[in-house]
Amino acid sequence: MAVRADTKTEVWRLIIFRRDASELLVCENEKRLRLPRLDIPERTRVAHALNARIKAIWDMDVFCLYPLAPSTAFPNDLLPPCHVIEAHPLAAAAPEGSTWLPIFALLEVTFADPADLAAIAQWRSDLIELVSNRNHTPLGSPRCLEHLQTWVRAALQPFGLRLRKQFVQFNASKSFNLTRFETDGDAVWFKATGEPNIRELAISRGLAQLFPDLVPRVLSTREDWNAWLSLDVCGTHPDGDSEIKIWTDVASTLANLQIASIGNVLHLIDIGCKNARARTLIPLVEPFLDAMGRLTDQQVKPIASSVSQQDLAALGVQLKDLLSDHENVDIPDTLGHFDFNPGNIVVSGKRIVFLDWAEAFVGHPFLTLRYLAEYMRRLFPSASCWESHLTSAYLKPWRCWLGPREISRALAVSPFLAIAAYALSLRAWRDATQCADPQTARYLRSLTRRMKREAASWAAQKFQRASTSPPSIAEVSACHFSS
Repeated sequence: MAVRADTKTEVWRLIIFRRDASELLVCENEKRLRLPRLDIPERTRVAHALNARIKAIWDMDVFCLYPLAPSTAFPNDLLPPCHVIEAHPLAAAAPEGSTWLPIFALLEVTFADPADLAAIAQWRSDLIELVSNRNHTPLGSPRCLEHLQTWVRAALQPFGLRLRKQFVQFNASKSFNLTRFETDGDAVWFKATGEPNIRELAISRGLAQLFPDLVPRVLSTREDWNAWLSLDVCGTHPDGDSEIKIWTDVASTLANLQIASIGNVLHLIDIGCKNARARTLIPLVEPFLDAMGRLTDQQVKPIASSVSQQDLAALGVQLKDLLSDHENVDIPDTLGHFDFNPGNIVVSGKRIVFLDWAEAFVGHPFLTLRYLAEYMRRLFPSASCWESHLTSAYLKPWRCWLGPREISRALAVSPFLAIAAYALSLRAWRDATQCADPQTARYLRSLTRRMKREAASWAAQKFQRASTSPPSIAEVSACHFSS
């Protein structure tokens, strides 16, 4: 049952159980057992890919529960990660070359790889904890899918919808789940979140009440699970094949949404949107740069564009200057989206809907446009005119609120402010444990280098503006993040 991997895949060890975790699926090989292995494409949704591969290769319907914590299950980083999965139906047959092993028989058999036993021991420890915690959500526990389907079925009754058997699971953990369920009408999405996205339930529900035409409709919520059920939005995500008209419609719709949010800024913060207003970010500058200074000192491999302690001191002055400038400019703070990418945009006829508001914030409105432009630049690397079309469409609704000078200044500052607001709002740099992770440290250092480049570009433009007449909107709209 092991499937060979190539350089573009990652191997997962699988704990697949049935009948309330009383039986475990194992591979048989000369009286020695092993857990099944499976490869899936790298950088993909693990639950979605595993479910699909297990069905395609072993013709088994399953529901992913959660990945085991690598630090406890596998001390050796070279060993593959492991995912806990439940088979459905509970009496599912074992694929060829494997068998269902009763849990009580584990002590009577020999596993070829000792790490398999370590993984099983960790899973059984988790199982005891999950079952004993009666207030816990069903996520991660046996019969998880049945619990979710029971609740979804009841939640659909007031809307005259009936749940069907078909579902597609995308994410799975002990506190997160994203599954699309089919009904006899429109499909619905079940979503549950934990830390650090615990506030997404309140945000999703609040935005659905404030802007029902622009975000998914929330049908029901389950507070003790921190979960909600929303109606599917039929449509497509804009991509590299989409016409420029679709992208400009997205930009103008975003602007109208943000303008509509102006009177709800404090309420949006209350329901959980990150506070990325200038007055909130200014006190974060020095702690952020102190953290980046420590990461810079820890950097072993020198990089030509690395940031020195002297650079960080200069960056601190520029950041405070930037944020003070924005605070003194009459640009209203609005709803924003730190993860505003094509995957979170659905175009359905003349309707455009924005999804997944875990990264919602309140701050400078033009930042969200910059994040969208960053993704579009990857889709259209050779197109030179699309960004001006996108910016013009976005600015059209704003011209009823802001004058040409305010718009030009706001556009000029937005590249630097976009990367600064995003970096300062991250939790990772405030957590010593996360900063100790090499991958996180590299990412934070790369963000700091990006801030340095944007600060230099902003300072040069500011000097030029001080010595010449103010730029036109068309000139400033062509500005983009420095590479």
